[in-house]
Amino acid sequence: MEERLRAMSPELKTKDIGSLRGRWKIKLLLIVVFFLICGVVSAGVFLYQKIGTERAQKDYLLAQTLLDSGRAKDAREAMLPIYQKYPTFPQREKVIYSLAKSFQDAEAREAEPYWESLLAEFPESQHSAEALTALALIAQASGDHQLSQQRWARLTKEYPNSEGAAYSELSRADELAQTGKVEEARTLYYQIIQNSPPGSKFAGEAMDKLSVINTSYLFSAVPNEWNQLVQIQKGDSLMKLAYKYKTTANFIAKANGRDLNWSLVPNQRITVPTIESYRIVVDKDDLHLYLYTGSGKFIKRYLVGIGRMDHLTPPGQYVIWHKLKSPVWHDRDTGRIVKPDSPDYPLGTRWMTISPASNPEAFSRLGIHGTNEPETIGQRASDGCVRMSNEESEELFIIVPKGTPVEIVQKRPAPQDSGSQPQQSQPSPLQDWLEPRIQGEATE
Repeated sequence: MEERLRAMSPELKTKDIGSLRGRWKIKLLLIVVFFLICGVVSAGVFLYQKIGTERAQKDYLLAQTLLDSGRAKDAREAMLPIYQKYPTFPQREKVIYSLAKSFQDAEAREAEPYWESLLAEFPESQHSAEALTALALIAQASGDHQLSQQRWARLTKEYPNSEGAAYSELSRADELAQTGKVEEARTLYYQIIQNSPPGSKFAGEAMDKLSVINTSYLFSAVPNEWNQLVQIQKGDSLMKLAYKYKTTANFIAKANGRDLNWSLVPNQRITVPTIESYRIVVDKDDLHLYLYTGSGKFIKRYLVGIGRMDHLTPPGQYVIWHKLKSPVWHDRDTGRIVKPDSPDYPLGTRWMTISPASNPEAFSRLGIHGTNEPETIGQRASDGCVRMSNEESEELFIIVPKGTPVEIVQKRPAPQDSGSQPQQSQPSPLQDWLEPRIQGEATE
C-alpha cells in the first residue's frame, strides 16, 4: 500500500502515508461496528417479533374460543391488542374480519374502521363484498346517502354477483316500482334473480315482488308482453279462442274482468293471453311451486305444503292431466269417500292431477290442490300431494292447461323430523283444455 501511494505521489511523506493508513483502519472499524449493530438489532427485532407473534397467536386462539362460546365482548378485548401491535401477524386478515363482525353485531358504526382496514390491507379478501355491503349499510343508516350510494355503486361494479349487490339492486328496483316505473323495476328484478347465487335471500325477495307484478301482467286488459288485443269475429267463443291461443277459457274471461258466461260480440276487442306453454317446478327443499313460461322465463312462485315423512312427495317428471273443482276425496287410510261439504274434506276448491310424464293415462293419486287447512301451507304435512292456498290454487287452475309439465325436485336429503314448521313466505302460479268436466275421484 505504502509503495503504491509513493508511486502515485512521490512527494508524499512517510508521516502523511501513516495518517492515511490510520484513517482507513478507523473507517474499516466503523463499518464492522455498524454491521455488528445491525446484526444485533435485527436479531433483537426478530426475537421480539417471534415472541410477539407467539403471544399474539395465543391471544388469537383465546379470542376464537371466546367467540365460539358467545363472549363477543371479551373476544374483542383479546383481539384489539393483536390488531394494534402486530401488523404482520399471519392471521391479521382473520383478526380484522372477526373484529369487524363482532362490532357489527354490537354497534355497526364501531365496525366501520375495521371494515375499511380490511378493504385497504386485503383488497383481494374473500370478505371484500361483505365489507362493502356493511359499509354501505352503515352510511345508509347514518343518513349519509351520497356515501352510501358511492359504496353501493362500487359494490355493484366490483362484485355484481354478491348478496350485497343484489340487496342494492333490490332497493333500487323497489324505489322504481314505488314511483310508478313498473317496467324498469320488473327488468331489474329479473336481473337480480339472474345474477344472484342459488338460494339467495334477495333473489327470493325479487321473485316475490316480481310475482305480484307478473300477476297483474297476466290478468291485464292492457296489451303487454304476455297478452294481445284480438278483434272478435262472428262465431267466436271463449272456447274457440282458448283452443286457438293455447290457453283456457277462464283465463281469457278473467283477463277481461268477466266470467265463463260472457257472450262475445263481433268486432269487440278483447285481451287474450299469448303464452303458448308453461312449466311448473315444485322445489321440495324450499317448499315453493315455481311457474315458468315454456321457454323458461320466471312468472311467479307460490309457497306450498308437501308430503309428510310417511307419505313423501316423490320427485320426478309429471304432467297436469285432470283438472277438477272440488272432486270427492278417497281416504286411502280408511277407504271412505269424503264429499266437499264434509268438515274432513282436505282438497280445498281445486284439484289438478299430476300424472307420470311417461304415461299420463296411468292412474295417479298425486295432485296439486287447495286445502281447508291453510295453516299447513309451508309444511310437510300432506299425504304426498302439493298443497296450495285455495285462492292460489284457483289462480293456477285458471292459468295452466292440461298437459303442462310439472317437475318435482329435491337436492337436499329429506328432513328426519315430520313435524316441520311452516316456512315464512318471503316468497310469496287455472279451466282445463276446454274438454267436458271430468267426473271422478281424487286422492290427496
